[in-house]
Amino acid sequence: MKYVIDEQHEWFCGEDRTFRFFVRDDEGKLEDVSTWAVEWCVREQGSSDVLITKTSLKGVRPRTDLRGALDISVLSADTKELPPGEYEHFLWRTDGGKRLVLAHGPALLQSSIASF
Repeated sequence: MKYVIDEQHEWFCGEDRTFRFFVRDDEGKLEDVSTWAVEWCVREQGSSDVLITKTSLKGVRPRTDLRGALDISVLSADTKELPPGEYEHFLWRTDGGKRLVLAHGPALLQSSIASF
């Protein structure tokens, strides 16, 4: 599933941000992701160097109150030193020997609006 993080998401350098992803099966029904191992990563477009990684152990949380929902918590320290610009992100399912892309797309990291 393509998921674009654009200017409407208002993701700024050096801020805490949570992104929510909904995972659906081939029929469009929300999956039970509560026991899945997942990984979310951000890298420069066209690069294989990962700049931010979040996993089920740290930074990715399935919502028990909302079927199919995964919350990805990005901390201010994750983006504080990154320059604003276009990146790409990937959300993977990694359990049971699988490496399945759940979501991917461009990610716009904007300049911080705070100057203090």
